[in-house]
Amino acid sequence: MALYLLDKNVVEDIRNSQKSTASPGIALARKVDRKGSTISPILAIVEGSTRQPQAPNEIHSSLMADTQAVGMFYRHARTDAKALQDLDVEMIISFGTHWREKTAMLMPLGNALQMLLSRTYSTGDAKGVLTQIGSLCRTHSVERVHPLVTCAIACLYGHNGARKVLKPAQNPSEGDSYNAIADIRMLLEAAYIRRMWQEQSPREPVNLLSSDKNLNDFSRAIAVVAESSIPLHDLNVEVVRFKSTINEALFPSLMTKPKEMAYVYSYFYESTEAGARIEVAGA
Repeated sequence: MALYLLDKNVVEDIRNSQKSTASPGIALARKVDRKGSTISPILAIVEGSTRQPQAPNEIHSSLMADTQAVGMFYRHARTDAKALQDLDVEMIISFGTHWREKTAMLMPLGNALQMLLSRTYSTGDAKGVLTQIGSLCRTHSVERVHPLVTCAIACLYGHNGARKVLKPAQNPSEGDSYNAIADIRMLLEAAYIRRMWQEQSPREPVNLLSSDKNLNDFSRAIAVVAESSIPLHDLNVEVVRFKSTINEALFPSLMTKPKEMAYVYSYFYESTEAGARIEVAGA
């Protein structure tokens, strides 16, 4: 029927409900408790609740607590709680290490973007800021079409969901920087899991289940997909190619400014081979 990947907020609502604590998001978790559905807390486990990348022992604690809570909560849907517990060591070594490395790589850029966008800019001034964003991408060796960068540009041009995901601040805390990066990484990891799952079950959708309205809004707008992967056998790694949608909905403040919208589109057109898919309203 469908695979649902729970984020940390949903898992925490589940755990609170089992302690008889009011959990406003519990209805969302219960909504997908249907026969034929599969539920996984894997993304919640690697994200953690400490607002920073987790050490191996912390991942182990998250895995045990989250899988137990999810396994007890769902009555009709299947869960992978037992399978994840059986893969405890493998998960900590592989997925946990992967998550830490990827978030650590993006944290410096995320922090710089949060500071740059801590104030709002006029449309005229935004062009200069767009140039600064490109410069930051080069400095930190991150492609301009990376979803983190798209989030920053959408924030620059008035997308409220993107601003809430990025969490701009003059002096962002390490926790705020990590939370922003973790949200972006969840979109990428969900896209990769979706591709792997649908290779075996092509008719079954894979959904990131989050109670975060802003993340959901941004996720729908950007629509990240994992399109291909290249196994590097000598290095025992896999290079995954992601694509995301760039459309007018991401830039609300430019809706009545076609020339400025075209300028922003040109920024992405230059990088389409690197992973952007341009969509024009009405096309």
